[in-house]
Amino acid sequence: MTNEETFIQQELGKRNPFKVPEGYFEQLGDRVMASLPECREDSKPVRKPLLVVLRPWVYAAACATLLLVVGVGLLNRQPVSVPIAQQQEKSGGDQITEEESFEIMYDNADIYAYLSD
Repeated sequence: MTNEETFIQQELGKRNPFKVPEGYFEQLGDRVMASLPECREDSKPVRKPLLVVLRPWVYAAACATLLLVVGVGLLNRQPVSVPIAQQQEKSGGDQITEEESFEIMYDNADIYAYLSD
């Protein structure tokens, strides 16, 4: 034992200084039940704030709005590519340069088909 433990034993002895009041555990259940809000007779029903009640509907409306905006944006998109006939007129000849093939995004099969005609 350390010096502090021997000092405490000399001062207090072996007795326990902590005690439970008489009848504490017999009345504990009744006191806890009486303190709960459902069991009180004088308590009024608690109303939730309007924002808490409507929160799922607000989230659903926000998601629907986002989907609507994205959908309308995708449906109203203009095509990026220009028809091949207009691209050939723009180039001014039958030959397609390498820069023009990158602009109009031909792949090798399209170039071979064009050159074989």
